[in-house]
Amino acid sequence: LIKARAVCKALNLPALADDSGLCVDALGGAPGVLGMLRKQACVVGIGSDEAAANAVFVRADSPLPAALRDSPSAREYARLVTGKIVLCPRGTSAHQLLLLWLDKMGLSEESISLLDTPPDEAITGLAGGMGDMALLWAPATHAAEQAGLTSLLTGKDLGLVQPTLLMARTEYADKAAPQVRAFLTCYLRAVAALQAMPRTELAALYQRFQQEFCGQTISLEQALRDVDTHTLCPLARQRELFASEGELQRWLEDVIVFHERTGELSRGQTRKLRELSLVRADF
Repeated sequence: LIKARAVCKALNLPALADDSGLCVDALGGAPGVLGMLRKQACVVGIGSDEAAANAVFVRADSPLPAALRDSPSAREYARLVTGKIVLCPRGTSAHQLLLLWLDKMGLSEESISLLDTPPDEAITGLAGGMGDMALLWAPATHAAEQAGLTSLLTGKDLGLVQPTLLMARTEYADKAAPQVRAFLTCYLRAVAALQAMPRTELAALYQRFQQEFCGQTISLEQALRDVDTHTLCPLARQRELFASEGELQRWLEDVIVFHERTGELSRGQTRKLRELSLVRADF
């Protein structure tokens, strides 16, 4: 979270009188569109694609990994999943992955028993014999591996894109375009610096981040995998995405459809969202 005053000071820009609140935030797509509905926020940049960091986990004795390796038909695979107890937090990127996976097997949420379970409880429960699978995202995926659970598939395996969104308060963005551009300048310089680092050096830095910011110790191997599974968007890619907005709009549309399916958004609200300008390319 970047405070407007700090950004302005760092780049010698004049600060607004009402800049005490957060001006730019990083959010997953699932919570991000809810802020757009209230016209409180707009997308000004893309953080990373998290799809490869969202995964379905099972216990080591589950028949699903072996069945998946044998490339069964969708109908055969669906029989193995139907009726299973799934631990997953509702309304999250993990839930979005679950619905897409079920879709590809010709199943619906009614085909399984979904228990709305926070990641930590899902890991403990699944490892202890409760339920049949859990939907998790990093860094909970590391804890799942340490608990002996097995990753079955990720969002990326299914062709899903789950971007984190750089969002600005709409009112602030309208008043302070130079400050928003200043933030993006700082951010994209950091992205370029991270991408220029040797892979192992970046992984070591990521280990430190996990320890100091998240209070979690991860191995170098896990850090390397997280570096590989969180795809950053450098300046050239940002310009490409915002030039046409087509690809980015499709990602947002996936989230809107997801929220409509879960009942988080009504049809009227999704219609309103589709009429709004969700993305600001002018920064």
